[in-house]
Amino acid sequence: MSEKEDYFSYLENVLGIKTVLIDQASQQASSQQIKSPLIFLVEGLSSYSADETELLNKMIAALKIDLSQVQAVDSQISASCEAEFTVHFVDHLGASLPRIPTGETVLVTHSPRFLLKNAAFKKQAWDDLQKVIRFFSRQAN
Repeated sequence: MSEKEDYFSYLENVLGIKTVLIDQASQQASSQQIKSPLIFLVEGLSSYSADETELLNKMIAALKIDLSQVQAVDSQISASCEAEFTVHFVDHLGASLPRIPTGETVLVTHSPRFLLKNAAFKKQAWDDLQKVIRFFSRQAN
């Protein structure tokens, strides 16, 4: 098994993550719409290191949401995504950020890549992700 296959096996068999990562090349080749209750659009996901991917998976797992209801995809294919709630993980928040409409079902926050370099922002990112938990808690009731 290759290192990549070993890692994906670890994600599935140890962490129980079955549908978090989608291969960007196969998604772009497919015209199929991605539909999921919760989609994470991750800036530069296709170039994530193992540490960045691990933090992304931990952040998603911390939400305690059924992982079969979650998709994480590279933000480059966002046009083919449809979700009840969308989280945009971006490397830089600020004026240079493309306009992403935010609202009750769209959230823009710091990416795992950014957080590994700027640990002081982890609390802010976690506070942002609490909105996802509240949204799905209300949906369950």
